Amino acid sequence: MMNGDEMDDDEVGKAPELTEDILSQLKRNDPSVKSILACWKENAYINSIDWEAEGGCIGDNSHLEKLELKISEMFDPAEGGYRLVDVKEKFKAFCQGLARNRSINILDISMCPKSCTSMLVEILSPFIEHNSNLSHLIMESCNMNPETIRLLASALSNRQNKSSLRKVELIGCSIGGHEAGELIASLNDHCNLVEL
Repeated sequence: MMNGDEMDDDEVGKAPELTEDILSQLKRNDPSVKSILACWKENAYINSIDWEAEGGCIGDNSHLEKLELKISEMFDPAEGGYRLVDVKEKFKAFCQGLARNRSINILDISMCPKSCTSMLVEILSPFIEHNSNLSHLIMESCNMNPETIRLLASALSNRQNKSSLRKVELIGCSIGGHEAGELIASLNDHCNLVEL
């Protein structure tokens, strides 16, 4: 257990997928829902969900501690998938609601497809900057280009509460050279950071 009532990644456990039942619990601010998995998968699923409302439910919840965002490799129009531009507005609406949340302390956006990593970091920047409880940012195996790293470095350096962030996981992200230095510099003021 971490300071106060915060839970670390192992204690929160496997996140249940965001279903109608879980969404209903989030709307009621049910304290039993500590973690969720929001998946962006096949076309029919993306069109059937009110992503703005779901983001708002997460944003208004005060008990949620861990959010996993998973985006499948669905952005190949030749395979019947969406073009990134078709999904961006829906995801942006979701993240605008999410950005209001102040209880989430673990954000896991691991294994994000290369086609949308920059978009994801750009849209999640307000959440990363303003969530004062965020202690773990997990982005394992995300394909990051220099622009994505600059966006992430900017969000981290602009965090309002630099003392809460304890762990940034970037395993398998292939960050090197100038971008690695920029990212490390953005974390210099994070006094409680114990793992990068």
